[in-house]
Amino acid sequence: MQNCPLCASQNLRTVFTVGKMSVFPNMVFATAEEARTAPVGDMTLTVCDDCGFVFNQTFDESLLDFNKKYDNEQKHSAYYQQYLQGIIDLLRVEVPEAKKVAEIGCGKGHFLELMLSQGFDAIGFDPTYEGDNPKVVKDYFSDKYSTENADLLVMRHMLYTVMNPFELLHTIAKANHYKGKVYIEVLDFDWIVANDSFCDICYEQVVYFTRDSLASFFNKSTVGNLFGGQYIYLIADLADLRHEYTPNPKGGKHLQPNFEANVAHYQNLATQHAPLAIWGAGGKGVSFAHLIDAGKGIVPCIIDINPSKQNGFIAPHAQPVLPPQTALAQVGKFKSIFIVNPNYLEEIKKDINNPAIEVLTFA
Repeated sequence: MQNCPLCASQNLRTVFTVGKMSVFPNMVFATAEEARTAPVGDMTLTVCDDCGFVFNQTFDESLLDFNKKYDNEQKHSAYYQQYLQGIIDLLRVEVPEAKKVAEIGCGKGHFLELMLSQGFDAIGFDPTYEGDNPKVVKDYFSDKYSTENADLLVMRHMLYTVMNPFELLHTIAKANHYKGKVYIEVLDFDWIVANDSFCDICYEQVVYFTRDSLASFFNKSTVGNLFGGQYIYLIADLADLRHEYTPNPKGGKHLQPNFEANVAHYQNLATQHAPLAIWGAGGKGVSFAHLIDAGKGIVPCIIDINPSKQNGFIAPHAQPVLPPQTALAQVGKFKSIFIVNPNYLEEIKKDINNPAIEVLTFA
């Protein structure tokens, strides 16, 4: 891909490359062999200096298959539950007229069920949903569902799964007759750059946004941050979606991450504290394990509180995913635990509750 998918510029700049990443860091596999042979892809993280769009220049869509093994659910964390409640509270303030809500890409349906429990008339759409809630349609949202006429479309962490998110927004807005409002939530690439958070770079996240680049899709919008600054939220009228993409005038030249140096720093740190267990079998943890371990045996296991991930294996190096109680009972197999998301630091330290275990996280 020689041109920016949004503005067609050739003024592109590679800022990070990673070979043979797990295509789906949010999948665990039943056996070590299955994890080692799971699909992998190459990341060539590229910035368009003209419009500020960030994308994987070597992305291969044919590798993606969002099946029922996919699980990015974090509902077992109290911190995460508070964050989800914060979204509900935000929507009540910013979109008080929203009575009928459609969540696009509702995953396992936890946020949808939270909305339903708090009085929203909500329906979810996700082909990978495996529950039995009749309020979830196991399909993509499209023109087939134009009769829904939702007051609010919720799109949490799904806009970055396609190479042309502006085109996707128009497809979704058209299905809702360009009426109502939309709530969008994505990772904040400005935060990632400011923190040199290389473990936020995952293959399944095809594109990345700054607040300016996301807001450039609309004539006007409300934009802010959530989750300790890691996430951007945007609220806008679907009628304000621009007819043609207008590049963010700030461009992307200011986006100057130093991921390679930070990877080297944490490789050195992990070697010093090896064997090192990682807490978190999601995107951050799997990317961190791949870049830090690279099959060298530095990371013997991953710890996760999500029961559906426990006792499986992550790709591509087949570390086992252990429940906290199992891992902590085998503490002699590792010297330290690295928490890949500092947001959960205090919560996890309470779970560990062992002063003999060294707990590390990002500085």
